[in-house]
Amino acid sequence: METLNAIREDLEARQKRLMTRLGKINSHLRQESGPLNADWKEQAQELENEEVLQALDAHGREELEKITLALARMDAGTYGLCNECDDKIG
Repeated sequence: METLNAIREDLEARQKRLMTRLGKINSHLRQESGPLNADWKEQAQELENEEVLQALDAHGREELEKITLALARMDAGTYGLCNECDDKIG
């Protein structure tokens, strides 16, 4: 039981960090800090950076979904059991 509580704490901490990071990424992608630079070379760099941020956002959302599912399985008492056969996962 202690191990499960430690796993839950780790997952919840990771969830919080991801939500903070995703908020910052989305803020940047919405250009809340201002419009694109007037210089076309700078715009190209900014747009390239946005592609990287979009990839990080997608990866972060995928991980966040997995964490949410794991926490839901903990709440349901099925964490650590195989989805297909209900055997305990080592």
